[in-house]
Amino acid sequence: MENNKRVLVVDDDISSCDIIAEFLKKRGFKPLTASNGIMALEQMKQTPVDAVLTDLRMPDMDGISFYNQILENDMSEIPVIFMTAYGTIPEIVSIMKKGAIDTLAKPINYENLEIILNRVIKYKRMAEELEKLKEEKNTQNFSELIGKSKKMQKIFNLIKTVSGTDVTVLIEGESGTGKDLVASAIHKNSIRKNGEFIAINCSAIPRDLIEAQLFGYKKGSFSGAINDFKGMFLMAHGGTIFLDEIALLETNLQGKLLRVIEEKMVRPIGETNMKKTDIRIIAASNTPILDAVNNSSFREDLYYRLNVFSIKMPPLRERKEDIPLLVKHFMDQFKIEQPIQPEAMEKLINHNWPGNVRELKNVLERAGIIAGNKAIDKKHIITNSLKSDAAINGKLTISPTLTDLPNESFPINTFQQNILKIVLQKFNQNQSASARYLGISRKILQTMMKNSGLL
Repeated sequence: MENNKRVLVVDDDISSCDIIAEFLKKRGFKPLTASNGIMALEQMKQTPVDAVLTDLRMPDMDGISFYNQILENDMSEIPVIFMTAYGTIPEIVSIMKKGAIDTLAKPINYENLEIILNRVIKYKRMAEELEKLKEEKNTQNFSELIGKSKKMQKIFNLIKTVSGTDVTVLIEGESGTGKDLVASAIHKNSIRKNGEFIAINCSAIPRDLIEAQLFGYKKGSFSGAINDFKGMFLMAHGGTIFLDEIALLETNLQGKLLRVIEEKMVRPIGETNMKKTDIRIIAASNTPILDAVNNSSFREDLYYRLNVFSIKMPPLRERKEDIPLLVKHFMDQFKIEQPIQPEAMEKLINHNWPGNVRELKNVLERAGIIAGNKAIDKKHIITNSLKSDAAINGKLTISPTLTDLPNESFPINTFQQNILKIVLQKFNQNQSASARYLGISRKILQTMMKNSGLL
């Protein structure tokens, strides 16, 4: 590590440059300095560096122009960190989307600077390894994700690319497409892989509890707080926190989340002092967050900070060539040893899969149970009868042909159970949201669930 800690500091404020260089030298780095982007480029051509720390506002060649020159001179593998007291959110987002590793607000927090530099130097090595992986032949799986389609190969490459950085990631896609698996894969292939990976479903935790779960609390800070609780942001220190269904986060918590992202600090409920946390945030939503921004239910500044790197998961109906691979995977997982007949596979491929991969998994598990020791035939593949283009677009209507109903008797209770399962799955088991969708009270929903054996 000692031979790979050469850092170039670029700032037109000479005194500031010297102070930073002196600090880096004491911490075991090998600092180089330049007062503008032109001088810095010349130094980089003559002396290899492992990281660049540059000011955003400089005369002659500002930080963004300097960074563009780095990219044009085929030095994109060198991690770049920007220092600024003036940069706006769109400016910061634009440079980070191009590949910049991080930003630091002036006056510089030297503790953060050291942590970030040590990490980005490790990222440089990882980026070189990932580049080799990109040159290898495409595989049919990546981590727990499976697919040979072009759309999934693109997803694999995006994961490999962003895993070597520490930027926030926004994953969008329909329910059941595997957004949680993407988040997990990013964590497992990052420098944080030995740290905690904590997943939070923002729609599954009651509104009055989610702040306490995320930020923690001090004993006695509210009724029921009988002990100190660290909170997920502090528990994930050194690792990754995955915030699923981020669009449903309360507006007041959105502002607090923005502060966590920008300052890496949290204040547990009842505490007076801020606490430092070093976490990477990955967020996901099954509805486009930009729509929530446009209707003012989601903060625009938080959207910018989350959407530094975007991954959009394709629905299963748009990558049907992956279905045979997924079928084999789930049959192995459920230890289904009997063969699957061509007619059954054809039915699986032709289904629209409004519930995506999660629905396919459930259908295969049920088929294995129904078939017993016999080969899995078309009649064993019982897909939801509530499938149509309207269902895919978020509206449940009964298929006019009912071709997916089994030939044997189909009691009305089973029909009701299927409806409830689909709606609950759509809203990630959130009973309040499901009741609103069905136009009934939560109490009536719970009664129906009990009658259907779902509660």
